[in-house]
Amino acid sequence: MFVDIHDFKSAIAVENMLTPYKKGRLSDDKKWRLPREKITPDVCFEVLKSTNYARNIKDMLERIVSLSKEEQAHFKEVVLATFDRREQPENIQIIGKILADHHDYRDELEALIDRDDTDFLCSAPYIKRGRRSEQKYFNQDDVFDCDKLVLTRDYAKFSGCPNLPSVLDLSACKIVRFEDIDVALEKVEKLIFAPCSMVYFYRVQSFPSHLDLSNCSGVDFRYSDLAQVQQLKISPNACANFDNCSHIPQNLELDKCKSGKDFRLLKNLDWQKERV
Repeated sequence: MFVDIHDFKSAIAVENMLTPYKKGRLSDDKKWRLPREKITPDVCFEVLKSTNYARNIKDMLERIVSLSKEEQAHFKEVVLATFDRREQPENIQIIGKILADHHDYRDELEALIDRDDTDFLCSAPYIKRGRRSEQKYFNQDDVFDCDKLVLTRDYAKFSGCPNLPSVLDLSACKIVRFEDIDVALEKVEKLIFAPCSMVYFYRVQSFPSHLDLSNCSGVDFRYSDLAQVQQLKISPNACANFDNCSHIPQNLELDKCKSGKDFRLLKNLDWQKERV
């Protein structure tokens, strides 16, 4: 059962909601705390309608774990709703799986966690929405209305896209291509690449100011303009190609990179003596 955020509350406001169940309410004279109360499914659903912030969600689930197994049995729908089209980090998934194991609905829970091709609420202190997709090709007709895009196939190509989400999770992709991108990439706050992936930037005219490609085994910047890149991280064992690039960052450390054709624009570059 999907529970959307209908009445957003800040992390502190949700913390205050959970205080009677975590610490106990303050006494009338505010000198001590009363005994902790037992959390209820109704309270949990109010939390889910208010946030998907990891710290608040973790606190809520831990209050359920603190109950007896008989009492935990009443929270199955709460636990499933916590993962139904909601992104949760690994530590929260572990708590959910423990509760599911105690009451024999682990398969139902994992089906929700592994669900593909769906929109979801991001794990964040504010309302952010993501999309998990099996789509492989994106072009000028694709206008993204989500904050985060997670691709689940091993190949992705972005060609002429007018905009991109602030977070691109490409950790399932072995090969990624960006072609004819004018301004869309500069607004991407986080690019996540798979270990040993190959990434191609062809005729790309804008980049994030900090570009981390240290996970990648090969990077290709042909005919691209790197003027906006202030920090570029490339694995020392990666293959790199800067053919016909402009504004390549100075003092780029590529001493162990394996290949590349045109490095005339690089200054102060300690290139390996024996190129493979």
